[in-house]
Order: sequence, then C-alpha cells, then structure tokens
Amino acid sequence: MKLSASLPIACLAVAALFMPLPVRAQFSFPSIPGAGNLAVQAAAKQLAPYVQQNQPVILDWKAIYPAVPVLPGTAFHPTKSPRVQSALEAAFARQLHNSKTGAVLLPPGDYAIPVRLFCTDIHRHANSPFIYLLGPLRGSRAGILTQMYANAATVLPESYDMQSLSWDMQAGMSYPQLGVAQQALYNRLLPGESGLIAQNFLSMVRDRWNTISDSIPGVPSFDGAIGQMGAVGTTIENLQSAQNEIVADAGNFDALRSALVLGPLGTPDSNIMDTPWSVPSARVYLRVLTEGAFMSIGLLEIRVVAPDRGRVPITSNISYPPACPQCQPLTMHPLRGGRPRPALPQPVGVFAP
Repeated sequence: MKLSASLPIACLAVAALFMPLPVRAQFSFPSIPGAGNLAVQAAAKQLAPYVQQNQPVILDWKAIYPAVPVLPGTAFHPTKSPRVQSALEAAFARQLHNSKTGAVLLPPGDYAIPVRLFCTDIHRHANSPFIYLLGPLRGSRAGILTQMYANAATVLPESYDMQSLSWDMQAGMSYPQLGVAQQALYNRLLPGESGLIAQNFLSMVRDRWNTISDSIPGVPSFDGAIGQMGAVGTTIENLQSAQNEIVADAGNFDALRSALVLGPLGTPDSNIMDTPWSVPSARVYLRVLTEGAFMSIGLLEIRVVAPDRGRVPITSNISYPPACPQCQPLTMHPLRGGRPRPALPQPVGVFAP
C-alpha cells in the first residue's frame, strides 16, 4: 500500500503535542510546506474558547427570551396622561441611575417608554423598519454597556457621542485608547471606573496566544498566525479592523459611521406592530418598536401582570432582527420626552423636537 506523503508530517505533529514538556521544547516541525499550519490549528483550537467567552459582545440570534404573539388578557393600554407619563419616564431614570443590572421594578400595568437605539455590532447592515426580538446582552463588556446605558437615561448624552462610545466598548478598546470626547463621556457615565476597561481585548488575546505558543512548537507570532486561525482569526481581524477605523476616524462621526455601518439589505418587515412580545421572566412582557435603525428613537412597550411587581430588564437587553442575521442588533437607553416616528404609537407627555 502506498502511504500519503503527508502522513509522516501529521504523525510528527501529533507526537509533538503529546511529548513531555521538556522534550517538546526541543522539538520543531520540519521545514516542509503545510507543517506549520498544524501547529497554528492546534494553538487556535486552544485560543478559540478564550476568545468566544471573553469577546466584548457575544452575538447569538438564538439566545433570545421566549416570545408570544399576543399579550394575555386585555389589549395593551398605557397611560394617556401627560403628567403620569412624564413621572414614569423620570422614575425609570431614577431607578436605572447607577444600576449594575439595568432593570427596573414596576407594579402591574402597561407602560410605553421612548428609547434611543444603538448599533451593537460592527460591519453589519442598517435596515428599517424591522421586527426585533429581545434577548440578554452578553459578553465581557455587556455589564459595562448595561451600566453606561442605565446612567445615560439620566445624563442623556448626544446620540452620536453615545454611539461612538458604544462602538469603542464593542471593539474592546482600552480607556487610554478612547478619544478625548469618549473619555469625557465615559467619565460622566461611569465616574471613577476607568479600570473596568484598563486593557485592550486584543492585547489580552495576544497575551493568551503567546502563552499557548510556548507549549506548542512551531507556532508563528500572533500577527503571522491570524490569517491561519480560521473562524477565530476572522473574529480577531474584524475587531482589529474596527479598532483601526475608530482610531483613524476619531472626531469625525460621519466618517466613522460610513466605515462601520453597511447599507440596507433585503426587504424590511411590513408591519412592526406584529412584533411578538418577549417574556424575560414570569408575568413580564416587553417588545421594542422602531421604524428606524441605529440612533433612532423607538418605543419600549412593557406589561407587568398582577399580582406582584415585576423586575423588567431595560438596558441589559439586545434586540435581534430575526429576518436579517446580517443586520445590526440594537441596544437602548430610555429617554425623557423622546418622540418616535409618527407611524408608531405615541407616548404622551412633553416631547423633544
């Protein structure tokens, strides 16, 4: 039987991985084309779980709350009183101020709260209108984004400043890398908490790669190996690209938006009022309605069912468009006096222009 010429190379690679460490340290792959890829693949296999578990935002269109097509009981009927609506919006901001969970505690009833929506992935399409389904915001920067959005309900920053800072967090940038305006906003939203983002995520990945490569002979440098890492390499390249674009376009939001946001894709949903109701916990129902895409003002509709108060996640949610996996998920913070587009149900109150 004629053996494949690649078989001895594969045997050497496998043997190297299982040698005792002192022996392995003296072993290297032979200088034969393709042999080095085996070492990269072995190292990338070890690196992948670290990147997956620690990336700034973990996106998963399947990680959503259970949903129902219609509410239980009577039709949705939020307050019609401008005074009560204004008080509710102020109460949301008070409860969210300095919140680490991004949730509010509400008595039974129906609520319609205006929200500002933000792009929560880079290099995806911005479509509108779309039906969105809610799920928990996850990732190593999810808690930071949750707290930032929670305090933004009080601070009410300019939408473009908030979107820029959100992109910085999603890209895994460190505090020293932030632009002057982004550092100032971060300090307003999370005063004294610059240590939460002391490290650049990609620097952490590089350090992990170097640790792994010490135990696997023949592994090239981090930069030299990225293109051979497969899916995990693609994730790293996307974050590198995002960080480079953020630095290059610092201070120019229009240029940054053009670099990070792709144009419309596919056919928008025809009737967003058919959006199902997400059920994050027993007796709590919510959905987000918007005719726009990122940076638009939408409406967060909430029902808490009797008999007790319900804990409602607000800034710890992410909204996925199920009809378009290539499109942006959205995160949010509540507004006071915000006005969605005219086709949406309008909360009552004193609206901003």
